[in-house]
Amino acid sequence: MIGLLAAFVFLKNTVFCLTTTKIYAIAMGEHMISFMLLGMLHALWR
Repeated sequence: MIGLLAAFVFLKNTVFCLTTTKIYAIAMGEHMISFMLLGMLHALWR
């Protein structure tokens, strides 16, 4: 859920030309990696 909200915020900034699509792609990639790592850590210590 938090990941979707972050994606919408970055998408809004891209649509209104506040950021470029390259920055949007980098930010989404970083968020995907961090949320996957957090999910794996959560699964290990559950």
